[in-house]
Amino acid sequence: MILAGKLRITVYTEFGGWKFCVAKNTNAKPHFSDSYHLESEAKREAIAFVLRIRPIYRTRKEIRRQDDIDGWLTHLREHEQVLALLPEEVVGLAHSEDVTVAMLRKLEDRIAKMERWSTAGARNMAEYAMPDETRAFLRLAEAFTTMTDYVRERIAEIKAIPRRRKRKSKLFD
Repeated sequence: MILAGKLRITVYTEFGGWKFCVAKNTNAKPHFSDSYHLESEAKREAIAFVLRIRPIYRTRKEIRRQDDIDGWLTHLREHEQVLALLPEEVVGLAHSEDVTVAMLRKLEDRIAKMERWSTAGARNMAEYAMPDETRAFLRLAEAFTTMTDYVRERIAEIKAIPRRRKRKSKLFD
């Protein structure tokens, strides 16, 4: 704890990180910081807060937010690459002679999963106020939904075809 004139600055550990609190010696409401990785970072930022200097270190929350954004942007790039190749795979498999409903169900599940990820990505990018990325994720989700519908239609077509029954063996008659 540091006493500087009418201010009390306290640096303390909480939930695996370091925070600071700046309080006036009066009953005014104190300022509590976000968490920093190191004690020295919290001390430096406490002094910067008091002196109204621009912060140098990023809080753990800011680092976590940036890591989250980077992860979602990686998903966006990966899903865009998958989307570029997926229509050929869908059409090729859907119109194959020896395609089964089980094969199409697996494809449907894979596409539906990417659609859910794209929808979640749009929601997260909207929370981070990134409109271009939000629109990109929504376009992906729409494209994946269209492909899922196409695969479901093909499954319905295959199920509508009557099955041939196997002949009974004459050995046991």
